[in-house]
Amino acid sequence: MVAPFFLSLHKLNIMKLQMLKSVVDGNQVHKKNTIVEVKDDIARHYLAVGIAIEYKDPIVKEHKQEIETKENKAPRKRRTKKK
Repeated sequence: MVAPFFLSLHKLNIMKLQMLKSVVDGNQVHKKNTIVEVKDDIARHYLAVGIAIEYKDPIVKEHKQEIETKENKAPRKRRTKKK
């Protein structure tokens, strides 16, 4: 009875992967070019062997800060010498 209690405390990490090759894992079939969610330990194995790559959601992409270029800058006021 002790094992189920500890299993409930163990946090399961799930990763999203894009499959590069088709894989049969027990009863599951992961086809090529599909996005699957697998446990963390299996995902690390797939990444190490080269079967899959980590999938990043396109919505979650980090926004790069725009670099201010000369064309985007507002023109400065010209200073003239006083006579």
